[in-house]
Amino acid sequence: MVDRALGGRHRGWWLALVLVASACSGGEGAVAPSHPSPPASSHDGTPPAGVTIDRVTARIAPSGAARRHPITIVRFDLAHFQPVLLTARDDGGAHTLDRWVREEHLVAGINAAMYEPDGSASGLCVRRGVEESPDDPLFGGFYGLDPIAPNTASFTMLGRDCASFDLPALRAAWGSVVATYRLLDCEGHPIAWVDPDRYSAAAIAMDREGRLVLIHSRTPYRMRELAEMLADGSLGLTQAFFVEGGPEATLIVEAGDLHVREVGLRRDLLDGVEPEHDTLYSLPNVLGLRAR
Repeated sequence: MVDRALGGRHRGWWLALVLVASACSGGEGAVAPSHPSPPASSHDGTPPAGVTIDRVTARIAPSGAARRHPITIVRFDLAHFQPVLLTARDDGGAHTLDRWVREEHLVAGINAAMYEPDGSASGLCVRRGVEESPDDPLFGGFYGLDPIAPNTASFTMLGRDCASFDLPALRAAWGSVVATYRLLDCEGHPIAWVDPDRYSAAAIAMDREGRLVLIHSRTPYRMRELAEMLADGSLGLTQAFFVEGGPEATLIVEAGDLHVREVGLRRDLLDGVEPEHDTLYSLPNVLGLRAR
């Protein structure tokens, strides 16, 4: 199945997506830092039970003069943590991710999906049974949370062209469903994105142990390159979805003694001197985790 995004539809000046992939997306968030942010990439402390963090050396060298940052991969055992979908529409407006984490009592947060200039998701976005934006057949990756049936898994990921995919059944089984671009296909192979642009990226995944995985690459790559690296069998990922690129791509973890903050680069800094501190953008949708 071929999924093609409309060039320039979601990102305005920096991202023209013409892909072989799948997504729930959008435009630029307003800059609204509540305070000067800490360094763009920071990791401190020991993770608590149910959390592991890896700093994976990227095997593909970045283009130009960009620095080769490790790819940050944080895994969460869903027996210990509950995934939650937060949106500006239902949760008091768009906020910077540090504020989302603090005010919603999250142990971690990442972009839920890209978004339009008005803050609405570009693909399907259903939160607790309320459709905030409709399905768009261009977008081929779907994740679900808030299961309706008791005693079921708390999170799922599925591609539109996977054998067991049934969108009405997915919506009937999960209270919240979000569509987004894929990085890995139904068998865990890399999606052959044809978009030539490079950008920092935030992604979510599941691994062979059923853990929810939050991923951030500050180094700007073409998404076909990032997909190839995430398909490495040693990482054990079974699904991986792109959820945001550029300076809005943000990952924050505040789990026990573990403190992680990753922020994407602005396009004009891809081959220049990186700032010591990055501005946090207000995000209208967030995928978070709370301790059970």
